[in-house]
Amino acid sequence: MSDDPNSPGYQPTPSSGGRGAGAGSGASFGADLHAMYDAGRVRLPEIAQTFSDAATTLFQAQPTFSGLATRMENPLAMTTLLGLLDDLQLSAYHSSQRSSAAGSALVEIADDYVRTDQDALTEFNGLMRLPENAADYGSPTPPAPTPPHPDDPQPTYGPAGPVYPY
Repeated sequence: MSDDPNSPGYQPTPSSGGRGAGAGSGASFGADLHAMYDAGRVRLPEIAQTFSDAATTLFQAQPTFSGLATRMENPLAMTTLLGLLDDLQLSAYHSSQRSSAAGSALVEIADDYVRTDQDALTEFNGLMRLPENAADYGSPTPPAPTPPHPDDPQPTYGPAGPVYPY
């Protein structure tokens, strides 16, 4: 058992490590919760979308690289490249999904905790109303991106070009 939150077997106790004063309270706690909310509501969804876009681009490039592999004189090099492309696409897929899930969890945690302290709630709501936050919070949280999984079927090709099954 360890009181280091980065060690295996970590199990906190009331007197172990940390900043020494618990989760906090008051205005500074409200500001911390707002930063957590902002990360979950705005920043992590942006990161999730970036990874989703990358996963989609890599997925859509797969048929092109597969076609090149059949025409190349060095199939081992292309097989290695295709494997790396698959690994990269799968990593982008998982990063998108996990960033989105982490963002949702942070929003939920911030929402739960901000209701536990009136001063924190007042500070949090004041930060939410700042004009510079209007663009970030003026519309609903974007839905979680759904990039294609590497095992999804590849597109078929019609007269107008590729038709993606997702």
